[in-house]
Amino acid sequence: MSEELESLALKNRWSESDLLSSKRYYDNKVEPYDSNNYILKSVKETLKEVLKIDNKSEDIYDYNLFSNRVGLNDHNCFSVIRKMEEKFNIKIEYINVSRYDFVSVHTLTKLVELNINGQV
Repeated sequence: MSEELESLALKNRWSESDLLSSKRYYDNKVEPYDSNNYILKSVKETLKEVLKIDNKSEDIYDYNLFSNRVGLNDHNCFSVIRKMEEKFNIKIEYINVSRYDFVSVHTLTKLVELNINGQV
């Protein structure tokens, strides 16, 4: 049966790049933005404001936003989105937002950047 399913599949050969492109989890060991990036810094400050994180804390970059250390959860994601819309004067289409956009400061920055550039 598995051979039949494989033969019927639209794609049954996967390259390394295919697997990497479908990866859903952010690799926090890779930092796609320079630490002086304006959007990144603004997203970080907005998160700290909404989640009431100590202003001296710089380790927000080191943790998953859903961790207990940072404090993002299903109940305050909408507040974060609303604050980002207000701060950057953008409109985020909620239907296009995924939990994976909230994995880290960097993934949230990417969401904001795409909306600023009209690429969403």
